[in-house]
Amino acid sequence: TLDLTNDLDVELLGAAFQIQDDLIAVTSEEYAKERGLGEDIHEGKRTLMVLNTFWNDNISNAKKERLISILNM
Repeated sequence: TLDLTNDLDVELLGAAFQIQDDLIAVTSEEYAKERGLGEDIHEGKRTLMVLNTFWNDNISNAKKERLISILNM
């Protein structure tokens, strides 16, 4: 069970919520219509998908550099 008086539990709950939001942002047609596909990336947000791109050895350095430029990192 979650203990909302425990900082770690609150942080983990926030991370779980953000991961769910990230997945909805790339899989929901309704979300895409309201906010636009990839809107979080265009806003420079470090989403789960962005982090996964940098951890993925199968993604070329050129693509990683392009993402960095989009994020203005």
